[in-house]
Amino acid sequence: MSSPPLPEARSTPPPGVPGPGDVIGGKYVVERVVGMGGMGVVLAARHLELDEMVAIKMLLPHMPTSGEPAMRFVREAKAAIRIRNEHVVRVLDVARTPSGSPYIVMEYLEGSDLGQVVDQKGPLPLEDAVEYVLQACEAIAAAHAMGIVHRDLKPANLFLARASDGAPCVKVLDFGISKLAEGPSSGSPGLTSTATVMGTPCFMSPEQLRSTRDVDARADIWSMGAILHALLTGAPPYDGESNADVSAKIIRDEPTPLRALRPDAPEALEAAILRCLQKDPDKRFPDVASLAEALAAVIARESTKAAAARVIRIASGAAATAATVRATSDPDVRFVTPPAVPGQEPTRTSSAWGETRREERRKRRVAWGIVAAGLIAGATVFAALRLRVATPPPAASAPPPATFVPVPPPAPAAPQPSPAPVEPAPTAKASTSSVAAPSVATATKGPGGKVPLARPAAATSAPAAPPSARPATTTPPATSQGLFDGRE
Repeated sequence: MSSPPLPEARSTPPPGVPGPGDVIGGKYVVERVVGMGGMGVVLAARHLELDEMVAIKMLLPHMPTSGEPAMRFVREAKAAIRIRNEHVVRVLDVARTPSGSPYIVMEYLEGSDLGQVVDQKGPLPLEDAVEYVLQACEAIAAAHAMGIVHRDLKPANLFLARASDGAPCVKVLDFGISKLAEGPSSGSPGLTSTATVMGTPCFMSPEQLRSTRDVDARADIWSMGAILHALLTGAPPYDGESNADVSAKIIRDEPTPLRALRPDAPEALEAAILRCLQKDPDKRFPDVASLAEALAAVIARESTKAAAARVIRIASGAAATAATVRATSDPDVRFVTPPAVPGQEPTRTSSAWGETRREERRKRRVAWGIVAAGLIAGATVFAALRLRVATPPPAASAPPPATFVPVPPPAPAAPQPSPAPVEPAPTAKASTSSVAAPSVATATKGPGGKVPLARPAAATSAPAAPPSARPATTTPPATSQGLFDGRE
């Protein structure tokens, strides 16, 4: 597709607006007027030192230099400068004129917005329209990651420029700046409500038509579906004779199906658009990543799939780092929950999100408490086992030393007549104890015919013990070896 022509520049600026040759801020010289709305004007200017073209957006002279409109103008510029994405127009500076009126310095773009492209060329090819919307989804995903809802998405705010390699590059403009039109002190059209075939209400979600404060990221999902329908058919899904008529249809009626106006469109593409246009936000795609995934499944172009993959990566990173939902006093800046990772739970409201996060933290604390208790119990058991192994057995477990209790000698037998000479006792019946006295049968008669006892002292100190009480003939254990010394 060839580069769209530049919009026709206005030769004469309105009274009070800097004209060609005027210098703004001491460094930007105005060359021409690019466009103008009910509340503001866009000028093409050149940086005096850098010799670089810039676009300057200013409030019209009749707008107050203080109060809510001017404050919103500056706050929205600050919100837009936080978004770092190649598909978001870059904000370079924010300042005020000597009269106190704020102005925004942005990168200068050559090309046309998609509303002008459709007006000039009619409905776009399927592949081009889907790819342009996916590029815009990259910018919206980056904005949602920062907690910003655009709330004024429409073909006029999607600018078709050229990248450094000449490829088409969509830039998303005016992040919420058009909400200046809804300030209490303003009764004129919005800054970006320049005369176009498709009025802004045609691309606003039902909940936003009811209340601009009660919207979240899913309002932008609705707008993206309406934009895609308009790019493919040349008309928005809801149209009417007035803004009030269009608003009533959006709230009350069902949208015109895509294939009724574009029979060559795949059914899956029509289904994706209809899901975006659901009146109940819970029935829409939960985030732009889910929308991008659905669109990439319809178009087989490699660049389309690559754009969808970038959207999913941006949304996935946002889901890991974005903060909890919070509302602000500024109705033009809404902080929302980050888009969920595809396959995970859809985006939730602020209260549900907070309750879920608290429940998750509570479960983690309980789980870690159980783990800690298990580790302590395991360490205690392990220490007890180590102590039991390292401690020597108690003294009672060792075999006690042998103790020999003296056995009294048997009572002496009654005197008997001298027996006949007997044979010596067999050696097998001799005592094997090294401490027992010799048997009487082994004694010999002494002088006078008396039978003296051999070694009477030994017999007295160590009388013979019954076989059961006598020590074994084997070598005694080392622990009781000392008890046998000197007893042989």
